[in-house]
Amino acid sequence: MTDEPKPYVLKAESGKFKVTGSSVQMKIKRGDASYAYFYIVLAFFVGFCWTVIQVWDDARKVAAIVFITALSIYLFLFSARFQNRLLGLKSWYEDQSR
Repeated sequence: MTDEPKPYVLKAESGKFKVTGSSVQMKIKRGDASYAYFYIVLAFFVGFCWTVIQVWDDARKVAAIVFITALSIYLFLFSARFQNRLLGLKSWYEDQSR
């Protein structure tokens, strides 16, 4: 059995879908509404985390705040997989009957 990639298999790589064995590429573009949603959720999440961290009686508060903020910014703004999951959760919630 060979380790050659199967032709015409879609692979998600940093927001791009590439068909192996072909030169076809598709770049995912997010609209203004999607990024507005990401910014709002990011602000609420980081604000919540900062509030929880401020309750700690530990000297490592600053390190925790920096780490949580940097990780959140990376996930919310640069991770296509996380953004897709977040938009999927938003779509699921919007489809629920009230």
